[in-house]
Amino acid sequence: MRKSFRLAAVGGHAAVLLPAALLASAGADEPPARPPLALPTAYLQVQVDSLVPEVDSLGELVTYGQHLARIRIESEQTSEMSSDERQDAYGVVGRRLTYSVLDTLWSQSGVQPLPSSGTTNGNGWLYDHGTLTAIKAADVPWLSVGHDYLVMFSSVRIPPQLLAGNAPAGWSIVAPETVVAADDGVFGRGEPLSGGSPVRAQLTGLTRAQIVALVGSANPDRTAPAYAGIDPSRAKG
Repeated sequence: MRKSFRLAAVGGHAAVLLPAALLASAGADEPPARPPLALPTAYLQVQVDSLVPEVDSLGELVTYGQHLARIRIESEQTSEMSSDERQDAYGVVGRRLTYSVLDTLWSQSGVQPLPSSGTTNGNGWLYDHGTLTAIKAADVPWLSVGHDYLVMFSSVRIPPQLLAGNAPAGWSIVAPETVVAADDGVFGRGEPLSGGSPVRAQLTGLTRAQIVALVGSANPDRTAPAYAGIDPSRAKG
């Protein structure tokens, strides 16, 4: 397993107006009811610590994952910079996303059920003296409002070094390098995603039934080290 990266929580939840020039519309083939993809025109790539090791196989995915679900990003809020950041005119504007669970394709036996909705942290923006630049780790999705994604969730405890204090357990997206765009239940339709884990390529283009069978046949590695409160020795597949 190689080490991957995941953006951690940033700031509060106050709204920040982002200039429309930073967003590019795409997805002309989307159904009329779905908003077009709103993706930054360029990214500044960053590296941050991950909740779990990088996932390179379905076995590793089910080792640390507890629910594989298709979700829709319903809304987002951007965070407010700290007073020091505002004074320096330099800081990070985070994104807090609200999602709904459309379909659960696989669940590890014996774990708590996945709630029907929740919130998660998305990639954000670097503010530098009046200029906003999108920032994200390589090979992870932006997660655009109104669009669907196939993601793996686990109930995790954020390590203190990633978030101040001992954060309570909560549902988080793990292995973001495996996320697949899934508009209209078509796995591979929506936000353009490439690279990342071989698992992404393995699941892209499959039907729901094929993914259910493939992930359901994967075996967890019960000897893998524990991360973020996830204990692979207890995985039941």
